[in-house]
Amino acid sequence: MIIPYRHPILTAKMLSTLDLLSKGRLILGAGVGWMEEEFELLNAEPFPERGAVTNEYLQAFIELWTKDDPKFEGQYVNFSDITFLPKPVQKPYPPIWIGGQSKPAIRRAATLGDAWHPGRRDTSHAS
Repeated sequence: MIIPYRHPILTAKMLSTLDLLSKGRLILGAGVGWMEEEFELLNAEPFPERGAVTNEYLQAFIELWTKDDPKFEGQYVNFSDITFLPKPVQKPYPPIWIGGQSKPAIRRAATLGDAWHPGRRDTSHAS
């Protein structure tokens, strides 16, 4: 899922609902995106800020999924005094697999993810 494409509260609710409907089998594959035109078309946050937006949205997801009284104040999203339901079945929340080959993607996987998925790699040298 390209995280910056959708509002984080709606996305967190959709993912939480999928986790509930699948009886705890959701794995979130999270990426920042690569096609600038899509960001413009979707009125998403500016393309050059997609890494920072993704980091913040993932932090917001975790807050919504784990707290009974979620509060978040960031550069791209703010919320307080809300009820967020349903909560995910998986505790503390569904696994987050971070996609990408860049150094920021690897840092994101180390700090916000449960796994790293590098995507396509050149395997022509492997034997």
